[in-house]
Amino acid sequence: MSKSKVVEFVGMPGSGKTFFEKKIFKHNNKKIIRNNFSHLNRLNKLRYIIFFIINYPNFFFKSIIIILKKILIKKGFKKYFYYFYNEAAYRSYFDFRKDKKIILLNSEGFVYRTSNYFDFIYNKKTENYLNYLPKIDLVIFIKSSKKTDLLRTNKRKIGFKYNKGDLKDYYKKMSFLKRIISYLKKKKIRIIFINNSNNNNYRKNLKKIIKYV
Repeated sequence: MSKSKVVEFVGMPGSGKTFFEKKIFKHNNKKIIRNNFSHLNRLNKLRYIIFFIINYPNFFFKSIIIILKKILIKKGFKKYFYYFYNEAAYRSYFDFRKDKKIILLNSEGFVYRTSNYFDFIYNKKTENYLNYLPKIDLVIFIKSSKKTDLLRTNKRKIGFKYNKGDLKDYYKKMSFLKRIISYLKKKKIRIIFINNSNNNNYRKNLKKIIKYV
């Protein structure tokens, strides 16, 4: 590996984002860090947030404004402030370690969170927001099927599970993610596509991901 990389997985819940993130981390945990916030205490998080604001001011304030507006009108949106705060702190933590040639893996990072901020409605505002994203070296778009995603999430003891509304909007949400990926591709961000609808292909898919990461 010649340089540090930022790698993000994008896909619907149940597609396999976190599954592959964990597998790749296990494959080479000396060179890979995940968005695991537990070892950053409050003081360190605040310190790294300040650095994030300095390095990515437009993206930070655009994100905060969107999140705060959502909190006022949408019940349960406070958790996204927590997610963003931690992801921003961890990105700065990674930036300070760039000289060590490491890879930052994220299964639900800034790209994926865009879908929540814009309610899966793609427009010029979405593209404007994406223009300010902190640098990403590789996006791994994991595609699956509605039936498979539902089966996988139903087996979870904790975490996201599809309700009737989610299932109804499944293809709308998938379309939004595809449009994001298409736009990022135009912005010359490297994209690889993984078809993970068949559980039996996970070893083949894992080898492909490791090759590119």
